[in-house]
Amino acid sequence: MIYTLHPPLLTPHVAMNRRKKINETLKKKAKKMNAKRNPKKKEKYISKAEREKLAQLDSQQHNEED
Repeated sequence: MIYTLHPPLLTPHVAMNRRKKINETLKKKAKKMNAKRNPKKKEKYISKAEREKLAQLDSQQHNEED
């Protein structure tokens, strides 16, 4: 009996699924790399409570200067 390391012949349906999976992973990697390379244009979101705290600190500093 002869043993081979090659997988059995694949049906076109299985081969297409494998090709689709490979393409998806490559696209995902490319998307991550593009996102890393291009800087974000939007400012980081600051919550309403955080904005109120910053406004209070700013007004306190402004009152101390006067």
